[in-house]
Amino acid sequence: LSAYDYIMDNLQFRKTKYDGFNSYYLKHIIESGQDRYISNGKFITAMLMTDCPYSLGKQIGNPNLYFAIKKKSLDNLFKYFKDLG
Repeated sequence: LSAYDYIMDNLQFRKTKYDGFNSYYLKHIIESGQDRYISNGKFITAMLMTDCPYSLGKQIGNPNLYFAIKKKSLDNLFKYFKDLG
């Protein structure tokens, strides 16, 4: 399953931009569900292919983007991973 497919199957997006979850944090969540490494750049590319609103980091030189992900969809992923064992 590609990072893009996993994102589309498991994450719900907010309609509005906000300083939500940064790409580095989110890529670690996706990695735990896929049991494989995904680079931050590959994750950002996959997210940009979606219609998810995002914002740039406020710090100069920050490579992360901030994506508007619904917290409930992340909570559901954490619960799913916990149930897996």
